[in-house]
This record gives sequence, C-alpha cells and structure tokens, in this order.
Amino acid sequence: LSFILPGELIGADFLGGSENHFAVRALTDIQLCEFDPEQLVSLLTKTHDTTMHMLAVLGHHCKDLEETIYSLGKCSAMERMANLIVGLRARIAASEGSGALQFDLPLRRYDFADALGLTPVHVSRTFAQLKSNRVLEFRSGILQILNEARLLELASALYRSRAPMNADAANEAAAS
Repeated sequence: LSFILPGELIGADFLGGSENHFAVRALTDIQLCEFDPEQLVSLLTKTHDTTMHMLAVLGHHCKDLEETIYSLGKCSAMERMANLIVGLRARIAASEGSGALQFDLPLRRYDFADALGLTPVHVSRTFAQLKSNRVLEFRSGILQILNEARLLELASALYRSRAPMNADAANEAAAS
C-alpha cells in the first residue's frame, strides 16, 4: 500500500511489460492524466532528460517501498508511524513547496493501519501516545507536528537498525 500525492505517477509497472495488478482508491477529488504506454516508452527512448527524470522518480519509489518493507519487519509501531509521517511530509513539501508543520492528511485510521501493518486500534493507541508525548496531533484529517526533532528521531530508528551506518548518516538519511 502506498499513498499517491498530486503529480505522482500511478502504474509505472507497464514499463516492464506487465499489466497492473492493483487498484487505486481516491481519498479526495482527483484529476488524472492518462498516457498511452507505447507513446510514453517512445518518448523515453528519444529524450535523455525525460528518461533520467523517470529513472529518478522510479528509483525514489523503489527506495520508499524497500524502506516500508524493512520498517514492517524491524520497527515498532511508533517508529513505523513516524517514518510514514516524515516520508509523507517530505513528499507533500516537495509537491506544494512548503515545509509546514501542519498539513491536511485525509487519511483514516484504517488507511494508516493498512499501510503500517497494524490494527486500527493499535494505530489509535500509537496516535494517543504520540499526542501525550507532545510529538504530534492528528485530528479531523489535519496533522500537526509538535516536536519535529523527536519525530525525526523516531523515524531515524529505521536507519539506525540497519548496519553499518553511523548516527550522522542516519540523521542525514532521515532528513532526506
């Protein structure tokens, strides 16, 4: 499960010649721009800049998926939540050009549960703990980060649990 933000690509697996085997559910109103796969492949073979941009986008997507899989197996619920929120915030900031500590996040507890491999009850408990620790609040589709440093520290547990990596590299990776 992943969350697609404005301007992001859906269904890039056609580049490998396979069909999509997933569904997309919109949580908000959306506009789609459909590309003919053959025309897109033709464009990619003719323009180096477009090809390099597409490779960068797909590389970031693969990195995000690898981190999600690793997080599911190695991190606590709190660390998974922090990692997801830090990642979403970075992507929202890139698409909107803002690094705001409060932003719309039209997700329900069930959406978080599916993405994090948790039950909705565990998601509620994790949000309650993050709120009581004054790290963040999530209410009515609005997420407010109260302690950015602590949130980044929790998210960087993903990087600390991978060896070999020193603390400076972990902090740099969590910030990117």
